Amino acid sequence: MIRPMQSNIRPPMKGLKMTVRHLGLAAAALLAFTPVAGAQITGTEAPEAAAPAHGAAPAPAPKMQVKGNPVVGKVNGTEVHYEDVQAAMATLPQQYRDLPEETLFPSVLQQLIDGKLMAAAARKSGLDKDPAFLKHLEEVKERALQEAYITKNIDAEVTDANVKTAYDQLVAKMPPQEEVHARHILVKTEADAKAIKKQLDGGADFAKLADEKSSDGAAKNGGDLGFFTKDQMVAEFSTAAFALKKGEISGPVKSSFGWHIIKLEERRTVSAPPLDQVAEEIRSKLASAAFQKTVEGLRKDAKVETFNPDGSALTPPKPAAP
Repeated sequence: MIRPMQSNIRPPMKGLKMTVRHLGLAAAALLAFTPVAGAQITGTEAPEAAAPAHGAAPAPAPKMQVKGNPVVGKVNGTEVHYEDVQAAMATLPQQYRDLPEETLFPSVLQQLIDGKLMAAAARKSGLDKDPAFLKHLEEVKERALQEAYITKNIDAEVTDANVKTAYDQLVAKMPPQEEVHARHILVKTEADAKAIKKQLDGGADFAKLADEKSSDGAAKNGGDLGFFTKDQMVAEFSTAAFALKKGEISGPVKSSFGWHIIKLEERRTVSAPPLDQVAEEIRSKLASAAFQKTVEGLRKDAKVETFNPDGSALTPPKPAAP
C-alpha cells in the first residue's frame, strides 16, 4: 500500500505545561457540595460555561475591584488575605474559573478557612510530628524542588527568541514544495489495468471503479491518496502522477506494488506554516531538549550507583565474544 509520509511540521499540539499540585485543588471537589449565591453547583458535576454566541470567544469572567491585599478572613487570629483566595482560585478547573469572581470568592474563602482549621487541629493532635507525615513532607519538598529547578532551566531555554530561531531553522530546511492530490486504482496485472483504463475512457466513474477493483487500502475512499510530494511515493508512481494535468488519467503504471491507474485531482505549492501555528510545538520540543540537557549535565558531574532490588551489587555485563 502506498501512503504519504507525515510532514515535518505537524499541526500545533497542546503546549507542554509543568503542572504543580496545590492544596487549593481540593477546593474544586469541595465546591461541588457548597452552594454559592447565584451559582448552580450541585452533586459532583462542575458548571458549564455558557456557549459563546456565533462562535465568538467567551468573555472573561468579571473581576472584583480590590485595592491592595486586604484581610478577608481570620481563623483563631490567623489572617487570610485576598491574595490567598486569588491563589486558591487560580488552581481550580477552568469551568470554575469561568464563574464571576464575586460568585466564586465566598466558597473558596470558606474552603481556605476549613483547611486552616484542619491544619491547626492536626498540629494540636501531634500529626505534624508523626514520622509518616514528616516522611511525606520531605517527599513533597523534594518534588517541589525538582519542579522548581527544572522549570527554572526550561524557562531559560524556552524564550521567544529561541522559538523564533528554531522556527527559522525549520523553515530553511523546508523550501516551498509542489504537492499533488491524486487517486489511484491498484491491480495485479497489466491486463487488468488496461481493462480498467478502457472503462474509464468510456466514461466510468473513477471512484466507483477504485472501490470495486483496487486492492489498495484507499479503495474504500475511491482510491483517494490525498496530497503528497514526490519523495513520499515510490519513484515510478510519483513520476507518473506529477506528469499529469488536472483531471487527467494515466495509462498503466508499474511499481513494486503492482499496476496503477492514476487520476490527478489537483496540485498546489506548499510552504512552511506560519510561526503562530507551530509555536507551541516548538516550545514543547525546546522544553524537552532543555530537560534532557539539564538531567545529562547533572549526571555528568555526579557519582551515580545502582544496585539490584535486594541491595546486592549489579553483575557487570560479560564482554562481547571476539
